[in-house]
Amino acid sequence: MFIAASLLVLALEASGTATLPDISDARNDAVNVALTMDLVTTALAGNCAKLNAETRKQAEHARSLWKARNWYLVEPAHQYLVLVRAALAQQKGPGAGKHYYDRQKAQFVKQAQAALASYFPRGQPDAESCGTVVKLLSEGTMDLKQKPVVFETLTKIKAEMDAFRAK
Repeated sequence: MFIAASLLVLALEASGTATLPDISDARNDAVNVALTMDLVTTALAGNCAKLNAETRKQAEHARSLWKARNWYLVEPAHQYLVLVRAALAQQKGPGAGKHYYDRQKAQFVKQAQAALASYFPRGQPDAESCGTVVKLLSEGTMDLKQKPVVFETLTKIKAEMDAFRAK
Protein backbone atom coordinates (compact mmCIF):
# COMPACT_ATOMS: atom_id res chain seq x y z
CA MET A 1 0.00 0.00 0.00
CA PHE A 2 2.69 2.47 0.97
CA ILE A 3 4.83 1.74 -2.08
CA ALA A 4 1.99 2.50 -4.49
CA ALA A 5 1.15 5.69 -2.60
CA SER A 6 4.81 6.72 -2.62
CA LEU A 7 4.97 6.18 -6.37
CA LEU A 8 1.95 8.47 -6.76
CA VAL A 9 3.69 11.17 -4.75
CA LEU A 10 6.88 10.81 -6.81
CA ALA A 11 4.84 11.15 -10.00
CA LEU A 12 3.17 14.26 -8.60
CA GLU A 13 6.49 15.80 -7.63
CA ALA A 14 8.06 14.93 -10.98
CA SER A 15 5.21 16.60 -12.83
CA GLY A 16 5.96 19.87 -11.06
CA THR A 17 2.27 20.62 -10.83
CA ALA A 18 0.12 19.75 -7.89
CA THR A 19 -3.32 18.97 -9.16
CA LEU A 20 -5.51 18.31 -6.20
CA PRO A 21 -8.05 15.55 -6.49
CA ASP A 22 -11.60 16.61 -5.68
CA ILE A 23 -11.66 17.05 -1.89
CA SER A 24 -14.98 16.96 -0.07
CA ASP A 25 -16.42 15.86 3.24
CA ALA A 26 -18.06 12.90 1.47
CA ARG A 27 -14.72 11.78 0.04
CA ASN A 28 -12.90 12.27 3.32
CA ASP A 29 -15.64 10.33 5.11
CA ALA A 30 -15.44 7.45 2.61
CA VAL A 31 -11.65 7.31 2.86
CA ASN A 32 -11.92 7.32 6.65
CA VAL A 33 -14.42 4.46 6.56
CA ALA A 34 -12.14 2.38 4.32
CA LEU A 35 -9.03 2.99 6.40
CA THR A 36 -10.95 2.53 9.66
CA MET A 37 -12.31 -0.80 8.46
CA ASP A 38 -8.84 -1.92 7.44
CA LEU A 39 -7.52 -1.11 10.92
CA VAL A 40 -10.54 -2.66 12.61
CA THR A 41 -10.48 -5.91 10.67
CA THR A 42 -6.73 -6.28 11.18
CA ALA A 43 -7.04 -5.62 14.92
CA LEU A 44 -10.08 -7.86 15.34
CA ALA A 45 -8.33 -10.77 13.67
CA GLY A 46 -5.13 -10.05 15.60
CA ASN A 47 -6.90 -9.95 18.94
CA CYS A 48 -8.86 -13.12 18.25
CA ALA A 49 -5.68 -14.86 17.09
CA LYS A 50 -4.40 -14.60 20.66
CA LEU A 51 -7.06 -16.97 22.06
CA ASN A 52 -5.87 -20.30 20.67
CA ALA A 53 -4.54 -21.94 17.51
CA GLU A 54 -7.96 -22.77 16.05
CA THR A 55 -9.34 -19.28 16.64
CA ARG A 56 -6.16 -17.80 15.18
CA LYS A 57 -6.59 -19.89 12.04
CA GLN A 58 -10.25 -18.89 11.70
CA ALA A 59 -9.60 -15.20 12.39
CA GLU A 60 -6.69 -14.98 9.97
CA HIS A 61 -8.72 -16.74 7.28
CA ALA A 62 -11.69 -14.43 7.86
CA ARG A 63 -9.43 -11.36 7.65
CA SER A 64 -7.92 -12.65 4.40
CA LEU A 65 -11.42 -13.10 2.96
CA TRP A 66 -12.32 -9.53 3.94
CA LYS A 67 -9.10 -8.22 2.45
CA ALA A 68 -9.62 -10.15 -0.80
CA ARG A 69 -13.04 -8.52 -1.21
CA ASN A 70 -12.12 -4.99 -0.10
CA TRP A 71 -8.44 -4.26 -0.72
CA TYR A 72 -9.11 -2.90 -4.20
CA LEU A 73 -10.89 0.01 -2.47
CA VAL A 74 -8.71 0.34 0.65
CA GLU A 75 -5.48 0.82 -1.30
CA PRO A 76 -6.78 3.70 -3.48
CA ALA A 77 -8.29 5.30 -0.35
CA HIS A 78 -4.82 5.44 1.18
CA GLN A 79 -3.32 6.63 -2.11
CA TYR A 80 -5.90 9.43 -2.22
CA LEU A 81 -4.99 10.50 1.31
CA VAL A 82 -1.27 10.56 0.50
CA LEU A 83 -1.83 12.31 -2.84
CA VAL A 84 -3.93 15.06 -1.24
CA ARG A 85 -1.25 15.51 1.43
CA ALA A 86 1.47 15.86 -1.22
CA ALA A 87 -0.57 18.19 -3.40
CA LEU A 88 -1.50 20.43 -0.46
CA ALA A 89 2.14 20.50 0.65
CA GLN A 90 3.24 21.48 -2.85
CA GLN A 91 0.58 24.15 -3.26
CA LYS A 92 0.29 25.58 0.25
CA GLY A 93 3.41 24.41 2.05
CA PRO A 94 4.42 21.30 4.00
CA GLY A 95 2.39 22.33 7.04
CA ALA A 96 -0.88 22.27 5.10
CA GLY A 97 -0.30 18.77 3.81
CA LYS A 98 0.78 17.46 7.18
CA HIS A 99 -2.18 19.09 8.91
CA TYR A 100 -4.65 17.48 6.48
CA TYR A 101 -3.05 14.04 6.77
CA ASP A 102 -2.74 14.14 10.57
CA ARG A 103 -6.35 15.31 10.98
CA GLN A 104 -7.67 12.52 8.75
CA LYS A 105 -5.49 9.87 10.40
CA ALA A 106 -6.54 10.92 13.89
CA GLN A 107 -10.17 10.61 12.86
CA PHE A 108 -9.94 7.08 11.48
CA VAL A 109 -7.77 5.87 14.37
CA LYS A 110 -10.34 7.24 16.85
CA GLN A 111 -13.17 5.56 14.94
CA ALA A 112 -11.25 2.27 14.85
CA GLN A 113 -10.65 2.35 18.61
CA ALA A 114 -14.34 2.95 19.28
CA ALA A 115 -15.33 0.13 16.93
CA LEU A 116 -12.90 -2.31 18.57
CA ALA A 117 -14.33 -1.53 21.99
CA SER A 118 -17.81 -2.39 20.73
CA TYR A 119 -16.71 -5.83 19.47
CA PHE A 120 -15.05 -6.75 22.76
CA PRO A 121 -17.50 -5.42 25.37
CA ARG A 122 -15.66 -7.15 28.21
CA GLY A 123 -12.43 -5.49 27.11
CA GLN A 124 -10.77 -8.68 25.92
CA PRO A 125 -11.45 -11.11 23.09
CA ASP A 126 -13.33 -14.24 24.09
CA ALA A 127 -14.71 -17.23 22.21
CA GLU A 128 -18.14 -15.67 21.76
CA SER A 129 -16.99 -12.27 20.51
CA CYS A 130 -14.38 -13.85 18.23
CA GLY A 131 -16.97 -16.24 16.81
CA THR A 132 -19.07 -13.20 15.92
CA VAL A 133 -16.07 -11.41 14.40
CA VAL A 134 -15.12 -14.41 12.26
CA LYS A 135 -18.71 -14.73 11.03
CA LEU A 136 -19.02 -11.01 10.19
CA LEU A 137 -15.70 -10.94 8.34
CA SER A 138 -16.29 -14.20 6.50
CA GLU A 139 -19.85 -13.48 5.41
CA GLY A 140 -19.11 -9.99 4.08
CA THR A 141 -21.21 -8.15 6.63
CA MET A 142 -18.31 -5.77 7.27
CA ASP A 143 -17.52 -5.24 3.58
CA LEU A 144 -17.33 -1.71 2.23
CA LYS A 145 -20.08 -2.44 -0.30
CA GLN A 146 -22.48 -2.72 2.65
CA LYS A 147 -22.35 1.09 2.84
CA PRO A 148 -23.69 2.14 -0.60
CA VAL A 149 -22.73 5.84 -0.45
CA VAL A 150 -19.24 5.03 0.82
CA PHE A 151 -18.87 2.27 -1.76
CA GLU A 152 -19.87 4.58 -4.61
CA THR A 153 -17.48 7.30 -3.45
CA LEU A 154 -14.58 4.85 -3.02
CA THR A 155 -15.25 3.42 -6.47
CA LYS A 156 -14.89 6.93 -7.94
CA ILE A 157 -11.70 7.54 -5.96
CA LYS A 158 -10.30 4.23 -7.23
CA ALA A 159 -11.01 5.26 -10.84
CA GLU A 160 -9.24 8.58 -10.27
CA MET A 161 -6.21 6.94 -8.67
CA ASP A 162 -6.06 4.44 -11.56
CA ALA A 163 -6.21 7.31 -14.06
CA PHE A 164 -3.55 9.28 -12.17
CA ARG A 165 -1.20 6.27 -12.17
CA ALA A 166 -1.79 5.81 -15.89
CA LYS A 167 -0.47 9.32 -16.65
